[in-house]
Amino acid sequence: MGMVVALAVIAVLNSRSQPEIPPATTASISPVLTVAAPSIAWRAESAMLTSPLRQELEDLPADLRKVEHKVKQDIGL
Repeated sequence: MGMVVALAVIAVLNSRSQPEIPPATTASISPVLTVAAPSIAWRAESAMLTSPLRQELEDLPADLRKVEHKVKQDIGL
C-alpha cells in the first residue's frame, strides 16, 4: 500500500510541467567539433508510465474505505 502511494506521488510530481532545459552539447563543452545525438522525447514515455499510476491514485480512496470497513469489522466497531 505504501509503495502505491509513493508511486502515485512520483507520478504527480512528474506530471507537473517542468521548464525545458536544453541539453548541453559537446560542442559547447569541448573545443573539438563533434556531432550531437538527437535528444529523446521522454514526456511521451512518461505519460505512458504514469497512466496506470493515475488510475491507482483515483482508486485509492475507495480501497482505503474498504480496508477501514474491514478493520472496523475485525475489531468489532
